[in-house]
Amino acid sequence: GLVWMPFIVLAAILAWRYMDSITDAKTDPSSYTKSLRQSQTWVMSLLYIGTFGSFIGYAFALPLVIKNTFPEFLGAHPFINTYLAGLGFVGALIGSLARPLGGWMSDRLGGARVTLAVFLGEAVFTLVAIYGVQQHSFPIFFGSFMAIFLLAGMGNGSTYRMIPSIFATLGRKEAAEKGLDQKATILDFKHQAAAVIGIAGAIGAFGGFLIQVAFRQASLGVSAAVKAAETPAEKLAIAQAQADWSIPALWVFLFAYVVFAGMTWFFYLRKSFATDRVPSFAHASV
Repeated sequence: GLVWMPFIVLAAILAWRYMDSITDAKTDPSSYTKSLRQSQTWVMSLLYIGTFGSFIGYAFALPLVIKNTFPEFLGAHPFINTYLAGLGFVGALIGSLARPLGGWMSDRLGGARVTLAVFLGEAVFTLVAIYGVQQHSFPIFFGSFMAIFLLAGMGNGSTYRMIPSIFATLGRKEAAEKGLDQKATILDFKHQAAAVIGIAGAIGAFGGFLIQVAFRQASLGVSAAVKAAETPAEKLAIAQAQADWSIPALWVFLFAYVVFAGMTWFFYLRKSFATDRVPSFAHASV
């Protein structure tokens, strides 16, 4: 870890020396307090759990899940077993590269549409991952999670594309309803949107923690049984017999993705159902 210290210090010095040159960009604490009172802040923060939270959580948890789910496969493939941690890196790399793609598609199709497709895709591939566990198929399981990483990365881009559009719409609406100066009001909501990006990022990262907690809770039984076994052969036999330990957690994740998809449709794509009671942003094409 110490090898990175010089680079961190250098980056801090360069940032202090060369990245403080925009005199009109100032921290506005009131933007955070205002944004916290907006319901859309919390809706988008929850949706970001399903994208960024998935990205973070699976990147950390996937190697351990594979280790405890496919012991026989890893025993037959020592190279993969040796570099198991790298599989999480591969997924994170795919997700990182996919983020600009999600933003690009959102610019053309709309962030809400792309986000809805992302959540539905994550639900489908989680179901495929469950099938892979049931069939003891590492290729199916691993391939499905690489697809989930791809979708999560795209969702990171599409949700961040939605936030400025949502708050610009809120700004125009407030200016029209209260007779305020439109330019100043939209600028105020633009500052709120910037604050929401930080809030959503923090809450989304917490989603990664929840994923690891869910996997840990699901693994308690098999972990205790393996620990109690006396010989390596017994440990392997128990792990193979209970290789489906992760399925309950995966069902929870699938349900969450369906809920996130429903939220995306309800708040941002719904055009007729109950719009008089709960307004929708479908008209704004966020």
